[in-house]
Amino acid sequence: MDKIEQYSGWNSFLWVPGVVDCHSELEGAFEYAGVTYPGAPNGRVDYDENITNTLKNIENQVNDLFNQFKSSFGSTGNSASGGFVLYPNKPNTNMMHQVYSK
Repeated sequence: MDKIEQYSGWNSFLWVPGVVDCHSELEGAFEYAGVTYPGAPNGRVDYDENITNTLKNIENQVNDLFNQFKSSFGSTGNSASGGFVLYPNKPNTNMMHQVYSK
């Protein structure tokens, strides 16, 4: 244990997950001590299944909302460009430059 604590590589570089992190420092310390590194119990990165499932559900809900929005307000060819429509079956002729003309 003393040899692992004496390892000079602790916090010797910027923290970069997956490259220079607690796992790589432990690997270096174990190698310095001459001990075989057993590895992390659940692998290098252990994502909680609840978190990943929740993120997947959120992603699916956002995709569903986007697809609903896209199908409802997609390009129909006769959409109003530049304002809201009071009468959807008539063209939008209310342009801002007419309101502010000198």
